[in-house]
Amino acid sequence: MSSNIDINMTEQKWKHALHAVIVSFPAQGHVNVLMNLAQLLAIREAFVTFVNTEWIHKRVVEASKNAKSLFSGDDPELEQQRERIRFLSIPDGLPPHHGRTSNLTDLFVALQKLGPALEDLLTTAAEKSPSFPPITFIVTDAFMSCTEQVATNLKVPRVIFWPLCAATSISQCYANFLVSEGFIPVNVSEAKISEKLITCLPGNIPPLRPTDLLSFYRAQDPSDILFKAFLHESRKQRGLHTSEHI
Repeated sequence: MSSNIDINMTEQKWKHALHAVIVSFPAQGHVNVLMNLAQLLAIREAFVTFVNTEWIHKRVVEASKNAKSLFSGDDPELEQQRERIRFLSIPDGLPPHHGRTSNLTDLFVALQKLGPALEDLLTTAAEKSPSFPPITFIVTDAFMSCTEQVATNLKVPRVIFWPLCAATSISQCYANFLVSEGFIPVNVSEAKISEKLITCLPGNIPPLRPTDLLSFYRAQDPSDILFKAFLHESRKQRGLHTSEHI
């Protein structure tokens, strides 16, 4: 009787366990900080599915010799963390020899189309891995807007994680507003004029020069694909679709 009670209690605990899906932008600086978050969640007994593109996943594994060495050491607590974190990878749709981070335009366009494949990956993993509880929320890199529809379809909350400093994160979030105020596209020759200081952002952000913004906003052609991709990500970060309101 006692063993049956213990099994039932374990099953109930498993059903109510937190399971976070973490989706990183495929660049090492983004992956590293989100891996730190994954470990913190695992310490608190949450399960984590960490999703990378195949391209960056291969490099992360090679850099650490093998996936388990991401949790180095013989500490039993680290072993428990390892059991609660699994790694999945997904093709990014680009040719094997594409430069990825050396050609961000192609990369951003490809990543924005990953939603259906990501949803299929998570659905298939859930069917094949009964040892992991159901997904309870998605933590997405701020530049992975493809997760928005996935979270909607899976009916789970979506949390946006900012890997950047506060000033950069806020200015990126309000990029479309800065377009309407004339700060974007950035005119480098006028950037040092005191009247051009950006003082309209929320969050007690100190005055910024336009050149403090991400360099991608210096494109003078508003039809530039990468320029448009960053504005698209900004709208998705704020949950906007057509207009920007501060």
